[in-house]
Amino acid sequence: MNVLMKWMLFCFCWLVSLAVNADQLVHEGLSLYTRASCPYCERVRLALEVTGTAYQASVAKGNQKADWMRQRTPQSTYPMHKVGDHVLFESLVILDYLSEKQLAEESTTSSKHLLLPTGLVERAEQRAWGQWLGSMQAHFWAIASARDRFELAKSVANLESILAKVDGFISETGYWHGHSFAYNDIIVAPLFARINALNQLASTHFLGRQPKLKQWYETVLAEPTLQEIYTDEWLKTFYAEISQGAGLFAELARRYA
Repeated sequence: MNVLMKWMLFCFCWLVSLAVNADQLVHEGLSLYTRASCPYCERVRLALEVTGTAYQASVAKGNQKADWMRQRTPQSTYPMHKVGDHVLFESLVILDYLSEKQLAEESTTSSKHLLLPTGLVERAEQRAWGQWLGSMQAHFWAIASARDRFELAKSVANLESILAKVDGFISETGYWHGHSFAYNDIIVAPLFARINALNQLASTHFLGRQPKLKQWYETVLAEPTLQEIYTDEWLKTFYAEISQGAGLFAELARRYA
């Protein structure tokens, strides 16, 4: 066999190996289906990045959904995470799966960057708070759609008073638990990113009046992992979405655009 033939054979084998590996990646379920500017999808993306999980992302245009999505989930909502032949949905469920996957792998149990602590009760406690924190995203839209300053002040005060309940749970490091960006920090990150975007748009200081909450807010926003998701392009998309509505921020967003 001459040199050219050997080289062609090598290239062919290499391409086949790439195809097999790509197929294996999808087959093993490391596929994330999301849509743009979706806070729940962002939670999962952050968790995947933090845990160092390799995955293939598919971003839908608008509310576009494949037939299999409608057949495999009750509401066909994003995000969806394919694990082999299984489809996981609901962002907190996917975060729980990634956490359990971490703990099941011996090589990661000594890591300082686990999503949840190793203790059974401690994990359950953080998940309980996670369920509650996850519901805070709904309060954001009351702020973003405020029609006047009175309604805005009321909505902000409502969110801040609710989040004040976390004061005793934020660690001295500024994270929810321990020394690294983890489960409950990930859950609130999309909310904090959106509050920060409104603060930039209107030169306001939401979530800045309570020291412990302010520390958590600033620590989460400074997390390097967020910079990969909350880019200038994301900000433009977010403002475009806000501009479609009505109220104080919609008008400001239209000026920004």
